Amino acid sequence: MLARFNSNLETINAYSYGTVDYDYGCSISIADGNQLIVVDGLNKAFDLHGVTVPIADNRSTLVVMKFNSTLSSSSFKEFSGNADTYLNPTEVVVDNNYNIYMTGQFSGKVYFGDEPKYGTGDFQTFLVKLNSSLETQWDLTSSGSSGGSTGEQLALDENQNLYLIARIEGMVDWLGDSYNFGTDGNI
Repeated sequence: MLARFNSNLETINAYSYGTVDYDYGCSISIADGNQLIVVDGLNKAFDLHGVTVPIADNRSTLVVMKFNSTLSSSSFKEFSGNADTYLNPTEVVVDNNYNIYMTGQFSGKVYFGDEPKYGTGDFQTFLVKLNSSLETQWDLTSSGSSGGSTGEQLALDENQNLYLIARIEGMVDWLGDSYNFGTDGNI
């Protein structure tokens, strides 16, 4: 469910989308003052303002949706992979140019752009940039022979530098560097 409240916690409007199985709102951000960007993890087809969004073979799918202030949907984009793919988005932020950045964890094979990404070991972190038309600009993923990682939070500073907090356990490679953390999170 997506809901909007005023400062007195009175409901202005609400909208329910999704299915009864494996449907959860993961993160929300505001762009251009009144446009909402929602990332959600789903594994069944769902209705979005009269449009059925198909999810193939009960696959874990990441859906990026745009809503206006009346909670009407204007567009959406899906990211998925094969039957073994798992996607769990955790955070979305929007920069001053309305580019969308999202992070989370995945396993299996997933397509964020034209080339597949593979989650090796346990779950791996993904970091994806979309333009305002929901087209992928770039995508980064971690890899690991043991252990795994999850992109937890994102932030943008006043210069539009992007910051990522990721939870890492075991041996993980990120942007050409290797990190080996124990199960307690210490190097």
